[in-house]
Amino acid sequence: MNSTKNKYQNIVFILFFSLLNCVGIILSHKLNLPLWLDSIGTMLGVYFYGVYAGILCIFVNITSLCFLDSFNVVSPLISAFLIYGTSFFKNKHRFDVNSIMLFSAFVIFFSFIISLCINFIDSQQLNDNLWSNSIIAFCRDNGIQLIGLPLAAFYLEFLDKLVSVFLFFISVRFIFSRTTWFKNFNKVEVMGRSRSSLKIALILFAGFIGLLNYPSDVEASVFKVFARESQPQTDFLSFSVQQTVFNQKNGLLSGNVTSIATTSDGYIWIGTYAGLLKYDGNSFHRDHGFEIIRNIKCLYADGDRLWVGTTDQGVFLVEGGRVVNQLSEKDGLLSDYVTGIAVDNNNLIYITTPSGINILNAESGSYKISQACKDGNFTSLSYGSGYIFAIDLNGIVHCFKNGEEALKIKPSEHTYFTYALYAEDGYLYLSDTSNTVSRYAYDGKEFSKTASFSNGKMKGIKSMFFSSLGENIKTVFISSDSGIFFIEDSEINRIETENFNGSIEQGIRDFQGNLWFASSRFGLIRFYISPVVMVPALKNHVVNCITKWRGNYIVGTDEGIKAFVSDFSEPVDFELSKYLDGVRVRDVYVDSAGYLWVCTHGRGVFRIKDDIELFTEENGLASNKTRSVLEVSDSRIMISGSSGISFFDSKQGIIDLGDILKKKLTVLCSSKGPNDDIYLGTNGNGIYVLRDYALNRIINKKNGLNSDTILKLYPLKNKKGVIAVTGNGLCYIDDEYQVKELKNFPYFNNYDIVDLGNDNVAVTGSNGVFIVELQDLINDSNDYSTEHLDGSYGFTEPLTSNSRNFKDGKSLFLCSNSGLFVLDTQNYHHKAKGFKLNIESIKVDGVELDLRGTDKIEIPRASKKLSISPNILNFTPENPYVGVCLEGVDESYTFKKQKDLSEINYTNLAPGNYVFNMALFDSKRELTSDILRFPFSKAYAFYDSKLFIIYFVLVSCLIIAYFTFFIVKLWMQKIIDEKQHLLELAEQQIKMGDETIMTIAQALDARDPRTKSHSVRVADYSVMIARKLGFNEKQCSNLRKIALLHDIGKIGIPDRILNKPSRLTDEEYSIMKSHVTIGADILKNFKSIDNLADGIKYHHERYDGKGYALGLKGEEIPIIGRIISVADAFDAMSANRVYRNGLDLDRIIYELKRGIGTQFDPKCAEIMLELISSGALNKYIKES
Repeated sequence: MNSTKNKYQNIVFILFFSLLNCVGIILSHKLNLPLWLDSIGTMLGVYFYGVYAGILCIFVNITSLCFLDSFNVVSPLISAFLIYGTSFFKNKHRFDVNSIMLFSAFVIFFSFIISLCINFIDSQQLNDNLWSNSIIAFCRDNGIQLIGLPLAAFYLEFLDKLVSVFLFFISVRFIFSRTTWFKNFNKVEVMGRSRSSLKIALILFAGFIGLLNYPSDVEASVFKVFARESQPQTDFLSFSVQQTVFNQKNGLLSGNVTSIATTSDGYIWIGTYAGLLKYDGNSFHRDHGFEIIRNIKCLYADGDRLWVGTTDQGVFLVEGGRVVNQLSEKDGLLSDYVTGIAVDNNNLIYITTPSGINILNAESGSYKISQACKDGNFTSLSYGSGYIFAIDLNGIVHCFKNGEEALKIKPSEHTYFTYALYAEDGYLYLSDTSNTVSRYAYDGKEFSKTASFSNGKMKGIKSMFFSSLGENIKTVFISSDSGIFFIEDSEINRIETENFNGSIEQGIRDFQGNLWFASSRFGLIRFYISPVVMVPALKNHVVNCITKWRGNYIVGTDEGIKAFVSDFSEPVDFELSKYLDGVRVRDVYVDSAGYLWVCTHGRGVFRIKDDIELFTEENGLASNKTRSVLEVSDSRIMISGSSGISFFDSKQGIIDLGDILKKKLTVLCSSKGPNDDIYLGTNGNGIYVLRDYALNRIINKKNGLNSDTILKLYPLKNKKGVIAVTGNGLCYIDDEYQVKELKNFPYFNNYDIVDLGNDNVAVTGSNGVFIVELQDLINDSNDYSTEHLDGSYGFTEPLTSNSRNFKDGKSLFLCSNSGLFVLDTQNYHHKAKGFKLNIESIKVDGVELDLRGTDKIEIPRASKKLSISPNILNFTPENPYVGVCLEGVDESYTFKKQKDLSEINYTNLAPGNYVFNMALFDSKRELTSDILRFPFSKAYAFYDSKLFIIYFVLVSCLIIAYFTFFIVKLWMQKIIDEKQHLLELAEQQIKMGDETIMTIAQALDARDPRTKSHSVRVADYSVMIARKLGFNEKQCSNLRKIALLHDIGKIGIPDRILNKPSRLTDEEYSIMKSHVTIGADILKNFKSIDNLADGIKYHHERYDGKGYALGLKGEEIPIIGRIISVADAFDAMSANRVYRNGLDLDRIIYELKRGIGTQFDPKCAEIMLELISSGALNKYIKES
């Protein structure tokens, strides 16, 4: 009966030990523990049931690892070693702490060696564990990868085996001490007892294996990013339209553009026979993966998705800048030749081909192809107002709705419809082969024609679209073989372009309001709104001056003088134009009397009102080469030229005022200044100042000018000074003629200063125009801002120096070497015209990330360098300021012009969350757009966590403590042995010392029979008092020895005095008192007892200072002396002497109280009185 019971008990324990490993392995994997927990059961099984139990545990380990899809050979190999190690330990060592520590060191070392060797070949085991993998990653990320694998293997094996051995030790102790199951363990032959149990256990284990399954779930996490955009209001007004042609000469990879589209992210897509191109405002490029797309026929933008139809590859779907799908005849498409693509309001995708129409329906991210019209050769496709308009080769318009054909529109006889546009104005526009565009209205049942438009120059209409350019034009634009046309009122007009007038395939409007047209012959053309326009009538003319006279503009050029109506639409018949044909006109000026003055180079100066007057050298003019005119008073005009100045008086004509300038000078400009002075700017001689028609002073480089060549003079309205535009910058001259160079102005090669109103001026120069506040210009501080209008604003040609520019209302006319520019002074600012801000790419250590789909990305913890390529989608020539800032890294924005914007690099970012900010700013660094916030994070590795740091530090400390244990144990054992020897020797010496002191005390008592046992009693009394005072045992022991020797000095007192029965004489008493100093001298070299001299030398001192030998008082007397003094006096009074009996107790108490504060220390005396009253001294009183 008991045998059967033991057998089942053994089976239970064997299975329990086996499953203990199984549970440990599962817990380790599921909880990501820094332990394997696969060896506790093995050691217990081997210890109690032998090797076969351990082998069973190995099979359990293998099965468990396979169940977790984490099998490795390290675990079974280490388990096999543990079988041997546990058996060896059981047979050779006692089961105590020292033995188990030795066993654990043995297990740790060999487990580490095995793990390291296997993982060097295949590191799956360590990589699968979170903690060891983190150690490897930490070492790799910090450039010490060589030690990563050994360190991870050691940390994991050390902690696992240390914990396993500890649990093994605790379990065995528990089983032996708390149970009776193994009480006869040592008396039974384990192997013989357990073999049958092992057979049963193996059968049960095999059944358990049959129940296992092997689930394997794989999770994928893809980090994506999206590009955001700022969407400020597009609110601008301008009067000019510029155009730019793109072809192979300026970046377009192919001039044969068949289609063009723009997606909601702002990019412009260009379809060519050479493939698909993307334009971001800076360059045309073919993205990676687009190489497979060829021979593009049509493009269709559906939000941020782009459908691409080809002539022989079917349809491609581009999304997020990547080709994500392709459909061809193999997928059910009727033909690989695609003529049109459109999407209706039900998200049904229509595809027209020469073989019919396919309809695509998106289901679960894929597209299902169905056939709407299998028969029919369709050439055109468009969408509007819920209808899909498909035109077949016969010119019939098929109108589809909800996937079904709803109605048809047939063309008139002898014509075919070619394109259908349902416009925003609510009409359907149909073009036909007669080059006519017909407008149709829809009454809910059918479309009826309401109007027709045509133009004899318009041939071969390809497509139409309804759009606007600025606020001036909102109509239907028509692309044709003969150019670009638009409907205006009841007519079709042509847009004049330069050499871009054929094979126009399609037009679009981008998000900034610019119009784009594609030509299969000439490339692309862009029409855009600009605050600067070149007057067409004056293009390629060198313009020197302009003014307005009698409602017309008068313009002086190198070829003569011209007059135009107020909008420059046509010239005005001007009699002087014929006379000055081919003559260089330098200045035109209108005086307060309404006269027009015209300065010429070689023909003198003309005055025109009702008649034409000419002034030359013959009638008193200083030179026929005149440069400028200035009205100096109501009646006088000053004329400047290459030989000085002349004055014209309205009553006298040219008058002679003498040689005012003292010499002949070329005067380039003139101006009125403070104090009614006249300032003359010369060519190389500085500034001449006239007052009352006489030379007042000369201002030149000696006075602070940066150049003596003066191109223009700008008088301040408040008459507080003049700003001189010199050949080397700007200078301010105040009303006291003090010169200040304006060094902080950002440019030096300037031409003119023009007042714009609102305290702003325009400073013209060789690189455009700077707009600046006048007071900022004069103050010349280090941080004032300017707005630079360069070529990106439309100043495509250099301005003319030493010219007369003219401001008329909001228009500023600026003379140039190739025409006349007009600047809108109210709308020149950057207004972030719907600029789209995004992140073009992100590279981590040189590898580009896939930026698609989500609002946040995470870069790896190990990454060193992050490169961000910001992008501004801008299809205008403007060049705004871009500010970038990385929160947490940059303290403020960094500003760059868009054209200077490049890749931004950050190195060694700490783990955490970041936000990359980007926005547009004006020249004053004021925000002009929404801020693009691009969040991303750098991954926290597990080794960054506090938990890992705690684990690493604790295990490191544990390793140090563990291995220190063995070193310290050996060293400490040696020290303990030495200390034990010294302790025994010291105890022997202490014992000898105590015996010596007791012997001396007894010798003293024997020498003086009257004081028998006096020293012992005094020692006891002293210890009692000391304990009350708080002395510890060591101090009390020390005090006892001192008290025993307190009268050792009596050795030096003669017997005749020491044993004299009668009263001592004064001389004898003096000798007797010397026993304290004699005792101190005797024991002065006795160092083993602390404060020995305090009790010997001072126990006869009195608290009031009248004692001996030194006469100390109060607390000057060492506490030991004060204690022995009380104890000595008490014993002297209470003990019987040969010559007298002890005093009565009342008398003793009386004497003690009387001596408090005089003879005795009050505390010590009070304690003695307490001891007396408590009866603690009764036995001593009786003995004495």
